[in-house]
Amino acid sequence: MSVNDVLDNHLILWNNYIEQNIRLESQSDLYSYCVSNTDSILNILSRFDPNYRLSLDIRPGWIPLILSLHYKILSLVDDYLIYQIKEKFGTLRYYAEPRIPNGYSPENKHHILTIFNHLIQSAENDSAQICELCSRPGTLFSENSWYKTRCNDCS
Repeated sequence: MSVNDVLDNHLILWNNYIEQNIRLESQSDLYSYCVSNTDSILNILSRFDPNYRLSLDIRPGWIPLILSLHYKILSLVDDYLIYQIKEKFGTLRYYAEPRIPNGYSPENKHHILTIFNHLIQSAENDSAQICELCSRPGTLFSENSWYKTRCNDCS
C-alpha cells in the first residue's frame, strides 16, 4: 500500500467520523472546528501503530482535547506511536509511547517518559470535565451502569 493510499484511508476514516458523529445543527461550531483541523487529525491518525486497528473510539466533544494533547506531546518529542484512543468508564484513554532517539541518556529518557505520561494523564483527567458530545464543560456520571461525561444540555 502506498503512502497516498494510507493518507486516503485516513482521510476517509476522518470524513466518515465527522459525518457519523456530528450531525446536529447545534454542533455546527464543533463541525467547523473538526473540518478546519483535518490536517492535524490526519497527523494524529498517521501515528497509529500499523499492528493496531486505526480508530477514534471517542465522541466528537473530545477532538479539541486530543488535538491539544497532540501539540503538547510534539513540543516534548518529535515522534510518538499511538496504540488506541478511546473512551472507557466515561473518560478518555490515550494509549501511546514516545519514540526517543537512541543517543539519549537513560536519565533523559526517563525524564521524557515521565513528562509524556503526565501529559496523557492530565488530558485523561480533563476529559472527566469536558462534554464528550459538544466540548462544553461537563460532569462525569453513571446512567444505567454506563459512565458518561456530559454537559447539562447533552445529558
